Amino acid sequence: MYLNNIINNSMDLNELKKLLDFEDIKTKHEKFVFFIDYFVNWFFNNHDIEKRTNKIGRPRYSEISLCKVLILASSEGITSGRKINTKLLFDTRYQKLMNYETPSYHLINDFKRKSHQIISDLFVDCVKFAQYYQFLDLSTIAIDGSKIRANASKSKILKMEDIYFLQYIFKQEKTQQFTNQIEKSHTISRKDKLIKEAQKYLIETKKEINKNNSKQKKKVRKGCINYFTKAIKSINHYTHAIIELDEMEQILTKSKQTSISTTDKEALWMLNKKGGTDFNYNIQSVNDTKTGIIIDINLIRDPIDLNSLIPEINNVQKNLNITLKNTVILADNGYYSEYALDYMENHNLTAIIPNRTQSMKVKPKNKENKPFGKVNFTYKAEEDTYICPNNKILPFQKEYFSNGTTKKLYYTTECKYCHNQTKCAGYNQYKTITEYGTESRKNMAIKFEDP
Repeated sequence: MYLNNIINNSMDLNELKKLLDFEDIKTKHEKFVFFIDYFVNWFFNNHDIEKRTNKIGRPRYSEISLCKVLILASSEGITSGRKINTKLLFDTRYQKLMNYETPSYHLINDFKRKSHQIISDLFVDCVKFAQYYQFLDLSTIAIDGSKIRANASKSKILKMEDIYFLQYIFKQEKTQQFTNQIEKSHTISRKDKLIKEAQKYLIETKKEINKNNSKQKKKVRKGCINYFTKAIKSINHYTHAIIELDEMEQILTKSKQTSISTTDKEALWMLNKKGGTDFNYNIQSVNDTKTGIIIDINLIRDPIDLNSLIPEINNVQKNLNITLKNTVILADNGYYSEYALDYMENHNLTAIIPNRTQSMKVKPKNKENKPFGKVNFTYKAEEDTYICPNNKILPFQKEYFSNGTTKKLYYTTECKYCHNQTKCAGYNQYKTITEYGTESRKNMAIKFEDP
């Protein structure tokens, strides 16, 4: 019954909800394949894809079928072209969506790279599709970031000084001579000999530069030698390397990072969940909290989430052609900034974002490790006071302007009579609580504390 309705393209809301009812585990996978088939056909029928892809002639494999396969693979957490190719050999669901054809993993990966605009539009239309069929609730949405590790090798990195050195070495006539000789060599032994001579020349040149510059005493790094070796193997690689070095210099200057990976120039050093650093990307996603449907997703080259809140909200409003004035927007402290709070108030948007103190309260270890830290002081909005762990009142004392921000001070002279004065105030006479006292910050703090 499902397949007939999909083929006829005449599915009403009740039928579609029945199709997406996955409580029946026996037909769960079968129903989902039917839905992918229906939705992708609907998408391509409503878009002039051929003109946008700007391709001449008929493609070897159907782009419609490849999109269907990619969606099914993504739903199962499969991103590797090789693994998708294996699924096409043994899994009847994949075979059906691909019309029993088996493209190579090279072709699958190539399609993913060249058709990112189609895939992006497919996602936007999927959200609109869910909106049209009233699957979205949108009473509350949540935004969060997640780091994903880039396919970038830590051993193949260049620092800015390496880039400058390689740019210098590639301009030398002797480097060009090595490249011409290696490319014209017909035996592997001859090529290996020339490569070793070129590497020796690279190291000797670095030593000469170090002699002339007393501040520069570092040896040639392994990543620098590897990049040089790869570049001199052919004229094409040599020409590409000169252009690529200029690109990497611009990327490093703009990102203000210390090094760059030659295997993935766009990836940045970011903190991972284990507290270490990796070459990562930052995925920003917005989801409808009641249904769990992702309504916006973006990959950004920014280690922090701070500047992502407003662009993501604007994307949601643009893609769904709505305003979020009746929606509560949830975000963690990583998105907390005065600019974001002012933007929310000016555009009549309701957001709930904890400040640093409020976010720390959620973690029990902060309360245990810092018994007299600000996290353990309770703010009373009605009286505009703080209550310390010993139930003493710290009233508002004064307001001042510093570093472009208005600050408010709370303290009491009763601290000098407290038996915990040294633990709480340290060498000071009394404990001082500093609050950034803009109106938008105060309003957000009150809103977050409201049950």
